[in-house]
Amino acid sequence: MKVFGFLALFVISLLLPAWAADDEPLTVVFTHENKAFAKIIRSFYDFSGEKIKAQWIDQADLKVKLIEQTELGGTPDVVLVPADHLGLYSMIKYSQIPEKLIHKDIEKRYLQTVKIDGMYYGIPVIMGNHLLLYYNKALVSKPASSWKELLETQPQFTKQGYNTIDWSFAEMYWFAPFLGAYGGWPITDSKITLDTPAMEQALAFYWGLANKGLIDPDCNYDCAFNNFINRKTAYVINGIWSYSQFLDVHGDDLGVALLPSIEGKPLTPMFSTHAIAFPNDSLNGAKRQSILKFIEFMQSDLVQKEIWKEINEFPVNSKVLEEIRANVDTNVKVLLEQLMKAQAMPSDTSMAYAWPAMSKGFSRYGSGTLSAKEAAELMQHLAENSSNNAK
Repeated sequence: MKVFGFLALFVISLLLPAWAADDEPLTVVFTHENKAFAKIIRSFYDFSGEKIKAQWIDQADLKVKLIEQTELGGTPDVVLVPADHLGLYSMIKYSQIPEKLIHKDIEKRYLQTVKIDGMYYGIPVIMGNHLLLYYNKALVSKPASSWKELLETQPQFTKQGYNTIDWSFAEMYWFAPFLGAYGGWPITDSKITLDTPAMEQALAFYWGLANKGLIDPDCNYDCAFNNFINRKTAYVINGIWSYSQFLDVHGDDLGVALLPSIEGKPLTPMFSTHAIAFPNDSLNGAKRQSILKFIEFMQSDLVQKEIWKEINEFPVNSKVLEEIRANVDTNVKVLLEQLMKAQAMPSDTSMAYAWPAMSKGFSRYGSGTLSAKEAAELMQHLAENSSNNAK
């Protein structure tokens, strides 16, 4: 059996990706949708003279691979991932990062996204990922600033054969801003907080929009995206990640506005960051000196400016961001304004249990099976049970 075990490990080692080899240069895996990010990462050679290998992997696949390979020692030296990945820090053994390694010009609100249980497990380099209100200027002369205004314009657009507004109705990332408008949030002070009056109010208002015919509750992400691309809807709620694609299609007809308010209460979208992190405690491993240089490189003004120039994402360095703000058009200024009004998506491990729990309570309220209060109680119960069972 011992021989079999040795042979099994040997075979597995042959199947590991190239980053697992000891004689490889610094290996960096990234999940950002814009694969041009590899160009920025590879310029580390010009910065340091050290060899580097950059590889893109789908973020869902990366989670599985990192967990599988942590015990086998086959993880990359560095990963660039959405901050919510860091909630798996105990399974992937991400290095704890001393605050002295984090650039002084990164605001605390962005550092919140990488701080879990009082420790930093990543260093943010890109921020955003928040929702906005996009509109077609050919159909809308002045964007609605409230849901009341949108409801008032609904008959006009219906008569003209257009949808008033579309978004991915059943996805909880789109529901979260409504919860925030009523003062609620899924995780507060590292505790699951779903059974609240704010949740009950948000459920009632959100589903009320569907019951009034303003939004099709069966419209998913692709439905909403394609309707706006094909000019079938006046407005769409989508993320900053779609800005470039919408601009390519609509050109000067593309407008960007803040999310509509609810009786004066602003919606609070989530934002997150992409952060560099160090699996299997690589920060304290054999390539520590190279990793320290890479940390310096990714936080440099040079790279922070390239992030905007090359991939149109917002850097986390506050001074660089101010330079960008001074030289952009009205639409991009709105992108930034909405970001300033957004709240960090919790990176706590509990958030992984909150999402599916919210979805179940949400759908049962929408179907009429549960009242808003019962749905909120169910969310809390499911999330807490899942969290406790995982310990």
